[in-house]
Amino acid sequence: MNNYIDEFNDVMDSVRRMNKEFTLQLEKEALFLETLLLLLIIKIFRMTIESEKEYVASTRELAYYKEFMKMVKKIVPTNRSIDDFTKDLGISKTHLNRVCQAIAGESTKQVISKYLINESMVLMTHTDMTISEIAYQLEFKDVSYFCRFYKKQTGFSPAKFREKNQHLEPNQHVVSLNY
Repeated sequence: MNNYIDEFNDVMDSVRRMNKEFTLQLEKEALFLETLLLLLIIKIFRMTIESEKEYVASTRELAYYKEFMKMVKKIVPTNRSIDDFTKDLGISKTHLNRVCQAIAGESTKQVISKYLINESMVLMTHTDMTISEIAYQLEFKDVSYFCRFYKKQTGFSPAKFREKNQHLEPNQHVVSLNY
């Protein structure tokens, strides 16, 4: 990011020098002005090329992330290892973790945990399912593990969440579904 700022500042310095030279309107300075203009065009061209390279890389990362999230949504990830996802994606654990960090700002494990928490919040607020039924729906091996997992992730128990959100109208539920 600092590299872009430095490059932008360089371009702006060139523009300022060109403006200064242009306002002086000296004939012998015309060659210097042409040189500055050429340098400016070269800098902008180089910045464009670098930007396109990063865009392609980020597009590939975004494609991996989208495919990963499709897989997470399609099959409940509770009993699936990260290795299962990486094998299906054809990338390493480290690469998937970097992709998740780049796109979501979280590790692969955190992305999966956030998905499970969001799904459980949706089920608790929009269905009459019991907490046990929700735990089994999300394929947790037992309800106590689901409750511990939920509390560790959110800071409160599933029962407390449901109690706190029971009085809200359906459109007032605050559930973040950023995936």
